[in-house]
This record gives sequence, structure tokens and C-alpha cells, in this order.
Amino acid sequence: MKKNIFYTIFCALITLGACKRDDFWNQTTEVNRGTISGILTNTDDNSAFKGVKILFERQTKGDGSRTFVDTVATDAQGSFKYEVPYPNKVKVSIRDTGRYHLDETYVELTEKKDYPIHLKSFPRFGESSIEVLLQDENNQPVEGARIALLVRESANESYSVVDTIHTSVTGKVLFDKIAFPVQYKVRIAERGAAYDLDSLEARLLSKDKDQQVLSTRKKFGQGDLTLKANYFYSQKIADLESVTYKYRSILEDDFGQEQTVRLTSSGELLLPKLNYPGTLILTSNADTKLPFHGLRLELEEKDFLGTFKLEFKDVKPRYSVPNFNNLKVSTLNLGTINAKGAQAVTMDNDGNLYIADGTLNQLIKRDVYGHSIVVAGSGAAGSIDGAALSATFNGLWSVALDSSGNIYTVDAANVSGAHKVRKISKNTNGEYVVSTLAGSGSAGGDNANGTAATFNRPTGLVFDKFRNCLYVSEWLGNRVRKIDLATSSVSTLVGSGVAGLTEGIGIVAQVNYAHALSLSSDGAYLYITHFNGAGLSRVRLSDNYQEVMTKSLNQPRGVFVTSDHQVVVSNSGAHKLVLLSQLASNSNSVLTTIAGTTAGTSDGDALSAKFNFPFGMYYDQWTGNWYIATSSNGAGAGSVRVMRSADLD
Repeated sequence: MKKNIFYTIFCALITLGACKRDDFWNQTTEVNRGTISGILTNTDDNSAFKGVKILFERQTKGDGSRTFVDTVATDAQGSFKYEVPYPNKVKVSIRDTGRYHLDETYVELTEKKDYPIHLKSFPRFGESSIEVLLQDENNQPVEGARIALLVRESANESYSVVDTIHTSVTGKVLFDKIAFPVQYKVRIAERGAAYDLDSLEARLLSKDKDQQVLSTRKKFGQGDLTLKANYFYSQKIADLESVTYKYRSILEDDFGQEQTVRLTSSGELLLPKLNYPGTLILTSNADTKLPFHGLRLELEEKDFLGTFKLEFKDVKPRYSVPNFNNLKVSTLNLGTINAKGAQAVTMDNDGNLYIADGTLNQLIKRDVYGHSIVVAGSGAAGSIDGAALSATFNGLWSVALDSSGNIYTVDAANVSGAHKVRKISKNTNGEYVVSTLAGSGSAGGDNANGTAATFNRPTGLVFDKFRNCLYVSEWLGNRVRKIDLATSSVSTLVGSGVAGLTEGIGIVAQVNYAHALSLSSDGAYLYITHFNGAGLSRVRLSDNYQEVMTKSLNQPRGVFVTSDHQVVVSNSGAHKLVLLSQLASNSNSVLTTIAGTTAGTSDGDALSAKFNFPFGMYYDQWTGNWYIATSSNGAGAGSVRVMRSADLD
């Protein structure tokens, strides 16, 4: 009787322990585990058995009953590994007993450590081999592609990977020492983006070698990549630059190791024997003379057929502070476009120069490669909105760009229907469209929203990125207006509407035929040229106070303030450019002529060159170029001139 009681208690404890292990096995929280590490080898020659399924079962009851846990397949070295929560007792055995003699062992896991085991077996019926030939669409052998062999003993089981081998120069792979009978699959083990994939299934039933054929088509190639680099803004050769690159072809998961190389004196770099398509990342490094923004290039076959041109965009401007020494003047080539009345110029972040031509009533764009096109304006005088090349303008005297790339200009003509601020933007199809931002078309000075407001010959424009607004000077209105771009609300910044040039806040101050505008780089001051007042003023935007910097100019038209607060004015009546080398209020600024002599169009040394009514100007701190719009004041052909210091590299 006592023996029976003790036996019942013992069995209950075993069962409880097994149930506890069951809880450990299935719970999702972190538990301690031991690792069963095994190897399966041939008892005859100790060679490894690959792709053989190993069965794991654990004891769940005191009577030795077991529950299936999992199966894993041996790898190419005959090894397998499995983590098991402890305490547990696990039976490990060969699962594929249709082909291999059974071997098994028990592992008692009691702590977190490695439990090595060694299973041995031999084929029940013998071994054979499988040969696979890989051919392309022309029945030619394909070298270097991976072919995988997978096996299973019955259709009810999943496949196990036996091995993966690269095809030889003859396009073949041989999988040997495969125990039979077995169902198998061979397949192309490559990326679908690189190869057309193919596979087949068959049964290996005897010692006779099976021979199979797979077909594919390569989607990649190999070639030498020749790169040639220019600096984007100047279009000069990036000679002898030290750069870093890394490459990943369509055949690879990860980029290769970074390499640092130096371009040749002609800006070239040869990268031989690259598989394509692929991705090339090119960056500057500590030894790069002129750091540039990194390039990520998606390369295709066509890029390997000739020289691939790179363009390095500088990380920061090279010439943020202009050099006024040894200045030279030249005339900008606009190709087949003949600028007749260039009034103003500006530039976007991609180095495109925009030219407002008030005689042609067209907006011209010239890119860094020297290609010029008309962006907007049919050439007829008018104020019609719509598709850019069908739209009309009347007195296109100014141009400005906002942070989103929208373009603004004016209808400055003194006729009914003009007196507007126009907007040129891209629609969803990427096509330029012209609309009216503000102005009813009637002359006036009413503040209101958008087209309810009125202007009197709006002339100069500048965008204020700090306040998201446009400032608009009025030639006959003797005011400077402000347009809030978020609401299209128009207000008066300075100017009473009566011609004069006096200091004061807002509408107390007077302006005199306000023409060009320029904003300081910090957004603190707005500079204004006064055509009839022979002057230059600036408005302190914190309180809209206007102070007069000089009254010693001659019909000033254009003005530009550099990043270091130097001010250059086009003294159009004198056909010269002047630098306000010493800025001072109360008309006490010091003026220095930096270019121009008398009216004309000759190039050369700046102080010997001739301008014919220089109007708007723009300084490009990426190239060190000054662009000056010149007009014959309606009397003939105009042009855009370029001024640059010969001391710059």
C-alpha cells in the first residue's frame, strides 16, 4: 500500500515538472535556454551529411511520453543547432529515416550552456549525384550563377536546403553523395532583378546520375565606367580632386568597401569591371579641395558605353565675399535670343539666370550650360494670364523668386490694364502658368487683398524669405508696398505717395520714383534706389524707418547688397557701376566707381568698359560673377554683361 502511494506521488512530481517545462517552452517572455549543437556524419568515412532533417522531441510526462518540438536541417558542414529552455529533457534523432539509418540521443538541459552531440548514420540504399546545366536564351552556358539543391522525403514535408554552388565555366554544377530515394528541387538561387529565375522538381531513385537543365536570362552586364567631373556652377574641370566612392551592383546586398581616389588632371576616374545596373555613391573627403554635395548615381548599361559626366555642387559658396580688384567685363552669350531691353536679373539655386526683358515683354532663362529659352511671354504687350508662352506682359521690368521656385514679375507700363504683380509657377504637369498675384490693372494706391489692390507702375521686386513676402517699388506711386504671400494682402511699407526723399517711419518717409530693391542677407534692411531723387535709402524692417544713404547718384536703377553688406548701384544716368564703400546715413555714404566710363558696349577692364544704361544686377556668390542687365532705354538692343575679378581662380 505504501509503495503504491509513493509511486503515485513520484509520478505526480514528474508530471508537474514536465508541465512546468511546457510553460517555459511556450511562454513569450525571455527565458533561460541551453543550446544543443550537433553534427551528423557518415559512419563509413566521417564525411558530413548535408540537408538531413533532425527531429527534436521533449519529454512531457513521467512515463517518458514525448511531444514534437521542431525539425532543423543540417548545413553544408553537417552541423545543426537549436536553443531549448531548461530544465528539459530532449530527444534528438534523425528524421529522414527513409534514406538514413536511425541514430538518436537524449540531452538533459539543466543550465545555460552548450550541449554538444554527435549523430552518426549511413545511407540505407546508397548515394548518387545530380548534375545541373544552366543555359541562357541562346543555349549558351552561364558561368558564376548560384544553383541551390533542396530535398524532401515525401510530398507532405517541406524542402531542406542541401547546398548552393556556383556554376562553372561550362555552366554546370554537381551535387554528389545524395542519398536516395528522395524528391528534390533545383533552382536558380539569384536575385530576380539580376536573372530570370527557373526551377524544376524530380526524384532521385538510383545510383545513376540525374542530369537536369535550367534556363535563364541575365539582366546585368559588366563594363568599365569612365567618369568625368565638372564643378556645377562654374563648369570648370574638377581636376585632381580627391574623392571617396563605394559601389553596389544588382548582384550584391551591400556596398563594397569605400575607396579614396584622385581624379586625373582632366577630371576623369576609371572604375573597371563593374557589374551593372548598380548604385555609385561619391562623396568628398578631408583631402577634397572644394567639398561638394554627395552624389548617388543609379547606373545602367548606357552609362558604361561612353563617358559619364558628373557635376559637383559646392557645399558652400566659394565667393561669398566679392572681390572688387582687377575686374573684367564681358558680354553674356544668350545664343539665338536677342535681349533688347534687359531690365533685371536674378538666379535660382540651380544656377539658372532669369532675365526680365521689358522691351520683348518676355522672361528669359539661361542655364549653367549656356542654353537660353523663353520661359514666359508671347512677346505681345498685354496682361493676359494662362499658359506661360501664350501669356502677355506689359513692361516686364523686374524678376524675383521665392523659396519654392515661383517667379514674380510686374506689368510696369503706364497704360490701363497694366499696374500688376504677376506670378509664374508650375502646374502639376510641370508646365509654367502665369497668373495675377496682385493689382486690378488700374493705377492707384489702394491696399487690399490680391487683385482688389491697386498699384501705380510697380517696378522693382524682391522676396523676403524671413517674412514670406514680396516688396514692390512703385515708379509713379512713390511708395514701396508689401505683399504677404500667404494671404496676398497688400500694404504700404514706406512712402506717402508724394515724390521726395526724406527719412522717417512708414508713410511719413518719402520716396522719389522708387525703382530697384535689394534685401540684406540677414533680412534686416531693404535698400531702395530713387530714380528722380538721385539717391539710395534703406528701410530698417524692425520698425520701417527709412534712412537716406546718399543723394549723389545719377538716375540709379539697380542695386544689390552682398552677404558682407557691401552695396553696388547701377548709376544708369552716368552709365557706371558704383560701390558704396562706406555706408552712412544722412546722405554721407562714400561712392567709388568700379566699372564704366561713358555710354557704349565695349568689354575689357571694368574701368575702361562701357555700359549703355546699366539697370538691374545680381551677384552670384557661387561663381564670383556679377550679372548686369543693360538696356538702351528703349532706343535699341540691350544685353546682359558679366563682371568678374581676374584674381579669382
